[in-house]
Amino acid sequence: MTIATGLPARRAARTNREPDVPRDLEAMIGKLGFDPAYTTYFIGRESVRSTVASSEMMRSRERLFAFLHLNARSAADYFRLPPARVVEIGTPVEI
Repeated sequence: MTIATGLPARRAARTNREPDVPRDLEAMIGKLGFDPAYTTYFIGRESVRSTVASSEMMRSRERLFAFLHLNARSAADYFRLPPARVVEIGTPVEI
């Protein structure tokens, strides 16, 4: 365990490698020539839907895949983007 975080050393090392886009942009303010505090982030998002039409995938697997995709971590959360400055552009995907 690390003293600072209380997490096992292996987990603490992994946590430090997770992306944090706003933090990284703040570190480069002088080099980029813009203020990250006024940045808008555009990300894509797909909504997976199970279709009624016959397909190669069994119906139960389609529903399971759609459920798992629904509960997956969003890109905005993964990159630690501030929710007030994120625009999500989405499209439905039928499987």
